[in-house]
Amino acid sequence: MVKDHEDPRVNATLGFLETNPNLKLPEAMRAAKFTLEESQNPSVQMTIRRRRKRKLPANVTVYSPTDASASAVSTLTTTPVNDNTTKEVRHTTHAAQTIRRNKKIKERKRIDATKRATAIFKVEKDKPKGTDGKLSAKQVSELVEKETKIRISDRTIQQAVADGRAGLSPPKQGRPSALFSNETFEHLTNAFESFIKINQLNGMGGKLTSSKLTNLLKECTQPVIGCNCSSLLSRLLNAASIDLKRGRSNNAEERRVQWTTYSNLKSWFNNWERDLIELGFAYQDDDGKVIIPPEQLARIMNIDETALIMDASTSQRGGRPEATFYYGGLPNLGNQSIKNSLSTTMITGSTAAGEAIPPHFQFSTAAQSDDTQRFRYETLAYMKKVKGKWGHEEEASYLPSIGMNEKGGMSDEEFLKYFETNLTKLYPDAEDVPGKRVMLKVDSGPGRLYPELLVKARTYGFVIYPGVPNTTAVTQETDQNYGPFKTQFQKNLKELSEARVGCDNSSIPPWIVGLLVFGGKDPVSKHVIETCAFTVGFCREQNIGAWLKCGAAPLTRTPLDGHPKVRRELNDADDGFNAMMREIQAGNISSTILLCRHGYNGQVFEATIKKKREQRAVTEEHSQERIDLLAKAKTHGHIFHATGGAACSGDDALLALEKKVRESTLKALTKKKREAQKFSDVEMQAKSILVRTGGLRGKDLTVLLKWYGVRGADAMNVEKSKDEWNKILQSMKDPPPREKWTDADEEELLEASKPITLRDTALGRHHENIARQFRSGVLPNMTREQREALMEDLDRMGDADSPMDTGVSVMPNLDDIDTEIAPPAAAQEQPLGPSVHGTNDQLITGTM
Repeated sequence: MVKDHEDPRVNATLGFLETNPNLKLPEAMRAAKFTLEESQNPSVQMTIRRRRKRKLPANVTVYSPTDASASAVSTLTTTPVNDNTTKEVRHTTHAAQTIRRNKKIKERKRIDATKRATAIFKVEKDKPKGTDGKLSAKQVSELVEKETKIRISDRTIQQAVADGRAGLSPPKQGRPSALFSNETFEHLTNAFESFIKINQLNGMGGKLTSSKLTNLLKECTQPVIGCNCSSLLSRLLNAASIDLKRGRSNNAEERRVQWTTYSNLKSWFNNWERDLIELGFAYQDDDGKVIIPPEQLARIMNIDETALIMDASTSQRGGRPEATFYYGGLPNLGNQSIKNSLSTTMITGSTAAGEAIPPHFQFSTAAQSDDTQRFRYETLAYMKKVKGKWGHEEEASYLPSIGMNEKGGMSDEEFLKYFETNLTKLYPDAEDVPGKRVMLKVDSGPGRLYPELLVKARTYGFVIYPGVPNTTAVTQETDQNYGPFKTQFQKNLKELSEARVGCDNSSIPPWIVGLLVFGGKDPVSKHVIETCAFTVGFCREQNIGAWLKCGAAPLTRTPLDGHPKVRRELNDADDGFNAMMREIQAGNISSTILLCRHGYNGQVFEATIKKKREQRAVTEEHSQERIDLLAKAKTHGHIFHATGGAACSGDDALLALEKKVRESTLKALTKKKREAQKFSDVEMQAKSILVRTGGLRGKDLTVLLKWYGVRGADAMNVEKSKDEWNKILQSMKDPPPREKWTDADEEELLEASKPITLRDTALGRHHENIARQFRSGVLPNMTREQREALMEDLDRMGDADSPMDTGVSVMPNLDDIDTEIAPPAAAQEQPLGPSVHGTNDQLITGTM
């Protein structure tokens, strides 16, 4: 390790550079007796460069420039360096890359100006002498300067044309590389560029750090002796034909990268468009464009939940941290803030018309039952009403709602409560008919696939429509709103924390969350929070902007138009982007092959763009195949692979839920039938053995033990079987009772094996309960006008069958059912002779 304050060679190198500025640093180092390896070491070079930037200290000893090997030295006396030396400013990664990019743009403009100037002057020079209007080099220089704002020397123009470089880029400064020919360096640059592009397309940004790229260059250029790969990396970045940017890469979950693909989103948008039209939310105009009327935009909503953390000590609100001034001579203790480990879940959203959904706050509680749950009445004091029209004829307003459970988050039951309590009241006119339905666009959170929710949503006229799993950053409108909302929420939290520091009650309890969300006056510090975070995140303009970004309503498909977070795959579409990807792939293949032919390890830069996986075609709607897949699905991902995007409250989903229940019932009944048949056979064999004369054999004892339910009877030897049988005889107990297969069981098995219609689903049973309640409770109390209106509806319907009976029907999976098993006949009562529990010496002493 070279230390600049100890190694005299450092001072010697600085002396050579001072007296001969044209020397390169490695040359000066070798002249100062550094070894070849040390002169090429980037860290040693950086040590000398940093020392060179500082002022030279007094009495710097340098070697004489006339004779590097001589021992004579000269002394340079300079002003001693003050202890208060200025500190070197090192740019951030982003700033350094911006400076490099601006420098590259400026250089590119100068090259273009040079090419234009030399091309014009070549044309003018070739004109015959005496031609009117013939321009001189100076006039060409002034003309180009007027066009490009860049001055090119007339002498430079004349020299370039004289050298035959008219219209060409000027030669690069510096000496040609002795390590790489121009052709080799071009192949290396192409391989380097394509490697970066392909890994970026594949979402493999972790391979593109400076250290890893430098290591790849070392491996690729291993045959070259003395190659400084750090310098080579900088040279490649400067020579790259693309604008390579360097900055901090955000970490992304692997599942989000894998799911957020162009093909997945395209499939979802295609099905979303079809369902909007079929369900009555949209129509196609004469040009085939899908139009969602304004009144239907108000009936399309998106909701999502987020955690509101009340910990001001770790809150991150994004952006550059605010700078604070401090005196370095005193302790810097930092900012005081209030720490809290509790968090509250908030669920809200917006409609495509721009109206906010009243939020719901879910608190955590230690109560063990609903009866013991309590909340402070002050919680509601900071809540503000949210106005909107939604499905009402006139504008309405609702307060936020409150819920509690153990973890303070959403579950199947809590989401169902939220749906029934909060969402249904916003649309009192909702019905399961076109024009009256409500589209609820959701993510893959808890409760979205809860069977009871799907049934009730269908009954109320709500369509539960999930997006592509793990793509909420691109397709979830409420995610776009939560960005500005969370930023303002954290600002309010910090403001309240600073106001409460020093007060008697400096904690921030969860029940005061309304103050941070909506603003107001703090009862402890009397500080007023002016800005409403909910308004910042969910105002009308913000909501409409969020829906436009996600492209679902209005249907613009915005994420498919080059969204930076949407991963493209080869052959996912027939467009210009795919042509570009194929060109990148071809360039990578050719450049790496040519590097290998030139003796380099070009294979280290080989990369392959991921191709669109050939998935099984999405199943047809209402088909047995689709319902089979939906019945087996356990996650939103499985559902998406089966449908490509569809409502999970539709007929297929409800039939799949019932199919799953039916198959579970069939499995249990089949198992019961087999066990009953098996026990019946064992019982008949055991009774026949007991009435038979003669001794018992080993197999006979096994049958008797199995009749009495002794475990492991099949594996017992004869002696062990005798001991167990003697214990049974001495206990004087009857065989344990077993459940028998009855005619009712057989009828239930046959019923469960029948085709399933919509009437057999939970929705059909729910409708049956409503109809029964209507006949018994509502119908007798209807007015004459109501009965006449009902009769008109019935006459209009005529004799048409119910859609629940005429719709699609599916068969449960019968693969696991043994249809050959016949119902066991009742065991015949046979005389047993002597009591089984009498003297049985002869039964166990006979020949075995």
